[in-house]
Amino acid sequence: MTYWLCDKRKHQQSAPVMRFDPRFWTLNFPRPMMASVVTTGPESLRVEATFYRSDDLAGLIWESEDIWDHPLLAYETNRDYSHLTLTFRWRSQGIMPLDAVNGPTLTIEGRDADGQPKSWFVRLWNYASGTAEDAQIVLPFSQIAGGFMLPDEADPIVPDAIDRMFISIVPPQYSGGPGDFASAVEG
Repeated sequence: MTYWLCDKRKHQQSAPVMRFDPRFWTLNFPRPMMASVVTTGPESLRVEATFYRSDDLAGLIWESEDIWDHPLLAYETNRDYSHLTLTFRWRSQGIMPLDAVNGPTLTIEGRDADGQPKSWFVRLWNYASGTAEDAQIVLPFSQIAGGFMLPDEADPIVPDAIDRMFISIVPPQYSGGPGDFASAVEG
C-alpha cells in the first residue's frame, strides 16, 4: 500500500467552501441529553434533541477556524464577518420559542475593539420576522448587537474578530437549574 506524508498543500485540487456551509456545523450538549445535526440539503440542516433535565442546553456551533478536519482539507480560517449577512428560516417544535425570555440566542465569541476576549448574546427574536416557531432571521454582522431589549440594551458586536458562535437550544420547561423531567422531551 502506498502512502504520502505531506506537510502542506502543493498540487492538490481545491474548491471553495461557502461560509456557513451546513456540512461544517457541529453540535455540543451535556450527557445524558442526546442531539444530532443532519445536513438536509445544500443550504439546510436539521437539529433534533432529546432533553432529560430542566437545565439541558444544546449548542449549534460554527467555528471560524476548522479545528476538526485534517489541516490539508480544512476550510479557510476567516474571523472577519464584516459586511456579511446570515439569513435563514427558523422552524422549531418542542423547544423554547424564539420570543421567550430564555429563547434561542446566538452567542458570539470573539474580541472587542481593544483585542480582549468578549462574548455577545444576540437574542434571535430581535432579528426575526414571523412567528416564534416559524420565522425568517436576518443577521447583518456589521449592524447586529447583543442585548435583550434593543436599542436600550444594545451591545454592538465587533464583526472582524469572531472566533466562533453558537445557537442555544433548550426545552420549553428550561429553568437553568437542576431537575429531571418525568419523561424525555423531544425537540
